[in-house]
Amino acid sequence: MSHDIRTPLTSLLGYIEILEQGQYKDEAQKKQYVEKVKEKTLHLKSLSDKLFSYFMIFGSDQLPVQLQ
Repeated sequence: MSHDIRTPLTSLLGYIEILEQGQYKDEAQKKQYVEKVKEKTLHLKSLSDKLFSYFMIFGSDQLPVQLQ
């Protein structure tokens, strides 16, 4: 579970740093990076929603094995 959350977060930070520093070739590439940020954010939201649902159903005494 930790890997499932940390990997998209690391990607998000990378894309955000690129955007902050203006390290993109043109507006098309900038838009592509913004779309990637949105995609990774939606993925994280989905994972957190699944995790929340799991704990609502099973309680916090058990840890999920696989949420995907």
